Amino acid sequence: MKSITPQAGQPRRYAFSSSVPGGTNYSVSVANPPSGQTCTLQNSGGTVGSAAIENIDVSCVARPGLIWDQGNWDAADWQ
Repeated sequence: MKSITPQAGQPRRYAFSSSVPGGTNYSVSVANPPSGQTCTLQNSGGTVGSAAIENIDVSCVARPGLIWDQGNWDAADWQ
C-alpha cells in the first residue's frame, strides 16, 4: 500500500516514489478523507500498462448537515 496526503486548494499531480510493474492490477482508495468531507474517485482501478496512469480523479466535497423536515426524519434527510 502506498499513500499520499491530499492538499486543500488547487488540483495537483500525485506520484509515488516507486513504480508498479506493467501487468499489475491496481486499486486506489481514499483511506482518510478530509474531516467533514466525502470523497469519490474516478478511474480508480485497472491494470498497469506501459504508460503512466494519469487519469485517476479524486473529488472531495463537504458533507451536508442534517435537514429538519417539519419534525419528520425520512430518507430524503440523510445523505
